[in-house]
Amino acid sequence: MTVPDMLLEQAAILCRGPVRTVTPLPRRGRNNRVYRVDADAGTFALKAYPEPVDGRDRLTVEFKGLHFLSSHGISALPRPVASAPELRLALYEWIEGVPPQASQDAVDQASDFLLGLHALREAPDAAALPFASEACLSAAEILRQIERRRTRLSEQASDPRMMGWLETAFDPVFAQVIERVRQRHQRDKVSFDEECRSEGRTLSPSDFGFHNALCGTDGQLVFLDFEYFGWDDPVKLIADVCLHPGMELPPTLAARFRTAMLAVHGEQAACRLDRVFPLYALRWSLILLNEFLPQGRFLRSFAGVTEQEADELRRAQLEKADRMARHALGLAGI
Repeated sequence: MTVPDMLLEQAAILCRGPVRTVTPLPRRGRNNRVYRVDADAGTFALKAYPEPVDGRDRLTVEFKGLHFLSSHGISALPRPVASAPELRLALYEWIEGVPPQASQDAVDQASDFLLGLHALREAPDAAALPFASEACLSAAEILRQIERRRTRLSEQASDPRMMGWLETAFDPVFAQVIERVRQRHQRDKVSFDEECRSEGRTLSPSDFGFHNALCGTDGQLVFLDFEYFGWDDPVKLIADVCLHPGMELPPTLAARFRTAMLAVHGEQAACRLDRVFPLYALRWSLILLNEFLPQGRFLRSFAGVTEQEADELRRAQLEKADRMARHALGLAGI
């Protein structure tokens, strides 16, 4: 893959000095292009972001979020170096490592990292940070997001496999789960619209997990990808880590993570998690179908995914969505 001359020139500008090589990296994710930059000043990661077609300025959120965290002593992340927002480019510290395996130590490092972010919630400059992408502060908001995703799939995607699954599998499960979740709110005498109070919110990477981490030779994890960083309900963060298809945590490790997080976030968070956990599983079942949307196709094309690879990915995602929807039934006790 030939690196454009413009990229070589911009890499030199961002590095503030001569660049020897700019090497495309094998795809880790499917939304961006990442390059290794070897320069006189050192080795860096150059990240090329897509245009914010979905309204999310991934570059600004990630670069500013990492700057905030780095300035407050959070070290298990790549240090932001320089950016060229007009060209959708940002330069970060190069992190050497391999994808980590799920283990007790890795789970403990992940929970310690997240609780370190939570400890920054009262920093003077934390109040200016945005909400995390698709923050969920109430059960009503989770429900709205599920309904919006279901509508968008119906209106913008036409794959008969996916549409048939939505109508025959997802919709019946959704009806059963939402009824059970409403019963739990009635049991606890809590409004569906009640929001997580500001003092209970946390700073969240949002798309967090071992799928976005590297393990160094010393066994220490470094966490990547803060494109959706911001304020959120810790319940969403806990649920997402436990449910994320890229994590695939065994039940014992998921329970260990949940226990560590709730020991700090408290009983109210534990009660909210019990009430809404099945809704997050349904939300994830629809997130897995983003590959069928035009936006998903655009992002994969930007990242260099071939159409054959994309079709295989869509097939696999539909199978995962079905498993996640059935998991929601189990979480609801149905």
